[in-house]
Amino acid sequence: SQAQIALTQFKQSSGLVNGDDQVQGLVATTNSLMNQQPQIQTQASANEKRAKLISSQLGLTANQTMQTMKLTDNQDFQAVRRQLSDVNAALTTARATQQDNHPQVLGLLSQQKKLQAINQQYVQNAANTLEVDGSASGSGGRSSLMLQLLQADNDANTQKRQAESLGQQIASLNASLKAFPQKQSKFQELQRRYE
Repeated sequence: SQAQIALTQFKQSSGLVNGDDQVQGLVATTNSLMNQQPQIQTQASANEKRAKLISSQLGLTANQTMQTMKLTDNQDFQAVRRQLSDVNAALTTARATQQDNHPQVLGLLSQQKKLQAINQQYVQNAANTLEVDGSASGSGGRSSLMLQLLQADNDANTQKRQAESLGQQIASLNASLKAFPQKQSKFQELQRRYE
């Protein structure tokens, strides 16, 4: 019959099956999400504060730190830094026993200058016009702080997105709850027609 078809179609389109149970489920879910949201917002705020504190200790923003960390993971850059360190050590040793105009010292100065230029180019490219000191790989503590900054910043951003998503879910559930009486009324009317 037409009434049965209308009732079936309405059930499918509205998702309405058992009114009281569905309302209780929507209310319970909404309450649960509403309890979770402030907790996640508090965690996001704590991680944001932690990131700001570490950022001030480092003198770098999270974006600058990401640039630096990419640089420290660059094997070519690290090889140049090691070579430069070796040349600097050899130059110090050579200068201790020879004059600056000695061929060995001049050769090491030339190598040093070339490696410094390459090193600076890597830093400039990685920094993308940001000022980065390039010393992150030389200090375990600084590297650790940089990783902590990136983790805190990432956690804060993730938790903010979670809180926003919960807010959207809560709004959607509240809209469903507000529309529920009207849907239930229509459902009951169609059911009476069917019976």
